[in-house]
Amino acid sequence: TFTSPSGDEKEVGLEFVWAIPDQRGLYRVDVDLPEAGNWTVSVAAEGFSPTEPVPLTVVEDTPMPQVGEKGPAVATRTADEFELSEITTDPEPDPELYRLSLDEALTDDRPTVVVFATPAFCTSQTCGPVLDNVKELAPAYPDVDFIHVEVYENLDAQSFEELIPVEAVNAWGLPSEPWVFVTDADGVITARYEGTLDPVELEESLGALTS
Repeated sequence: TFTSPSGDEKEVGLEFVWAIPDQRGLYRVDVDLPEAGNWTVSVAAEGFSPTEPVPLTVVEDTPMPQVGEKGPAVATRTADEFELSEITTDPEPDPELYRLSLDEALTDDRPTVVVFATPAFCTSQTCGPVLDNVKELAPAYPDVDFIHVEVYENLDAQSFEELIPVEAVNAWGLPSEPWVFVTDADGVITARYEGTLDPVELEESLGALTS
């Protein structure tokens, strides 16, 4: 149940999604919260008592690019210039995700999937699984560019305090990780996902662009 700043309530259904397969999951909901301000949300999952209301701040504008806007065409590091270990913390990287710079992908007249994730430093622990989902889908879409942007540039940092975000993270205004964006052939964002990503969601977004 979502409660608006003015006291109106909206009840919506939940869907369970694994964040880390067979280990950790979450309940997902698609909901339109039309009023900016301080909302609360209470969850009543099957078999559990309803939770206490949790505060949720809804803002009119966000720093991230919106669906319908062009994604910022920022250069990112590629395998042509760097060793993979210098540009990704993925323990099993797919070189194809580092073949193009993000600005090249967004301007080559092909749809693009870009995943901002840092498997080694991810605070939510979902970056690895999200990146794996994207990698698994990529071969089925040869006409789509798939890009992984590592969130940090100094991967040899000894502490979180030393980590420096890459330019693309700042340009896209990302406050967290992971994020996945889908753009059309003109570089316009058609879908965006924060945190856990169900592969079916991404397939549906890509199907709308490639059918």
